[in-house]
Amino acid sequence: MELKLPERDDDLAAARAANRELMARLNRHTD
Repeated sequence: MELKLPERDDDLAAARAANRELMARLNRHTD
């Protein structure tokens, strides 16, 4: 694996994970 921008990659991964969890929770509540 190439680690050119680990900080940015981690931030993006964390943001995507958080968004997925939020969307999943919202979908569960509306479901």
